[in-house]
Amino acid sequence: MSHYTKAVWNMKKINSNLDNVNSIINSVLINRGFKTEKVKQNFSAWGSHYSPIAMKDLRLGCTILDKKIADRKSIRICSDYDVDGVSSAYLLYNGLSEIWSFYHEDGAKISVDIPNRVTDGYGLNVNMVEKACKDGIDTIITCDNGISSLEAADKARELNLTIIITDHHEPITDDTGKAILPTANAIINPHQPGCLYPFKGLCGAGVVYKILEQLYSMHNLSIDKNRDFMEILGLATCCDMMELIDENREFVAKALSYMTDSSIPAIKELISVMGKEGKPLTTYDFGFNIGPAINAAGRMDDARIALDFLLDKKSPQLREKAQELVLLNEERKRITNEGADKLKEEILNSSLVDDKILVCNGVGLHESVCGIVASRLKEFFARPVLVMTETEDGVLKGSGRSIPEYNLFENLNAHRDLFIKVGGHPLAAGFSIKKENLNTLRQVLNAECRLSEDDIVPKIEVDCSFSLDLNSFELVNSLAELEPFGNGNRKPIFMAEDVTLSNFQILGKSGNTIKFTAKDKTNRTNTCISFDAKDILDELSGSASDISGINNISKVFNILFFPHINEYKGARTLQLLVSDIRAS
Repeated sequence: MSHYTKAVWNMKKINSNLDNVNSIINSVLINRGFKTEKVKQNFSAWGSHYSPIAMKDLRLGCTILDKKIADRKSIRICSDYDVDGVSSAYLLYNGLSEIWSFYHEDGAKISVDIPNRVTDGYGLNVNMVEKACKDGIDTIITCDNGISSLEAADKARELNLTIIITDHHEPITDDTGKAILPTANAIINPHQPGCLYPFKGLCGAGVVYKILEQLYSMHNLSIDKNRDFMEILGLATCCDMMELIDENREFVAKALSYMTDSSIPAIKELISVMGKEGKPLTTYDFGFNIGPAINAAGRMDDARIALDFLLDKKSPQLREKAQELVLLNEERKRITNEGADKLKEEILNSSLVDDKILVCNGVGLHESVCGIVASRLKEFFARPVLVMTETEDGVLKGSGRSIPEYNLFENLNAHRDLFIKVGGHPLAAGFSIKKENLNTLRQVLNAECRLSEDDIVPKIEVDCSFSLDLNSFELVNSLAELEPFGNGNRKPIFMAEDVTLSNFQILGKSGNTIKFTAKDKTNRTNTCISFDAKDILDELSGSASDISGINNISKVFNILFFPHINEYKGARTLQLLVSDIRAS
């Protein structure tokens, strides 16, 4: 919830005939574009599955890789340092090693190189290519990067290296909008011109998985036996904020199911350290617990630490390694919070506060957390945010996060002459820029910005309103069939109108949790819980130190909520997870 401007509630569907669970579920599905009589069946069925060879150059790339392996050529995997990059490297390393064992009895000549976030920056670079050549590498294959590495690809060809680019990012374009592609032996990316693959929303690990599907089928091997592949793929899909639709829906759903009893020793140990052993996992666990711990290695130290951890199948130090990743993530959280708070205050107390595109120099900010800080500020200010920090060589490096109404990569790419390097998606981008170009960038982006005032007001999409007597275990179980929730399949939000609130209690040491009861015109009473106690109390004109004045409040309210089952000491009770309240 943004604290900068009060969020607008957008009712997606108003239907006076919501009188049973099925009508509520169908309203949710209609709001997501499923408008036929078979909406539930269509959505509940896991996503489509497309032939890998529909992806441009995939068959060619697999043929090259298979021959290189058969001929005992050394292969270097060049990955990215985030969860998707590390996951892609895990899949490629294990998958290519298994194909190698199909041909040879000796160890696979396959290695991995991951750039350092701070000293190397994003993507394949010339130094990595020259190092590969010096190491006697025959073939470079990128994953989750490479589509914008034009200079590095040229260097690879100059040194007579075979190079296969696998990526899922948008290609850079020239002034006419034509894609500028690297020179490579094969380019496997659903976003490149001429690629007919039906689903463009794969993450980097998703593209790699499709490559392995084809390689395995070439040897009559089933990729399904590698349950760990699906676990890692689902984790990467979720953590890279891909839309949980189509094929991605199945990837994440299967990964959540499998990872409850993970086949990956490292993941099993990490889940245990986090206190989640044997418990059902959600996309929240992927995106806010497991994923960030893996990501922390690349942010705070070296991403190879995370990859080595995932590949470790029996080391006695496995638990210690898991604990180190969790501690790294705690340090990452600390510097992120400090950086976000500092920049927020600077924006609120400067002329930046009037900009629709926030372009911020986070002086002293750790380069590795620019993206997370940008995301925090984007949520607070409800507008696109670029956050950068100065590196040792005087260059500004940073990340941007955007809102759906503003294609960030497209707008940055339109001014690529200002950047040293830029790449990304409509909602996220990474870049480096000379310090003297900072103010020019701020000026041109804001001058050309066509966002309306309505665009930069935070919005809460409300699926429908219904009376509290319809809240039931059946409803909660039916909503569970629509999971996994996440980007592209947001968790439903419902509204109850004209309710009276009472029995307020502040819970927890931090005082961030508030519990209360709600009763509507049907006289049905529901227990409510909210993890935004301050916002709830602000709306009620109360405070955490003194809630006595609001327990007898006479006003009626509308509340936004999601139905939930609370389990405690074997008892299961219905609860409403409340996200916002407003006076009726």
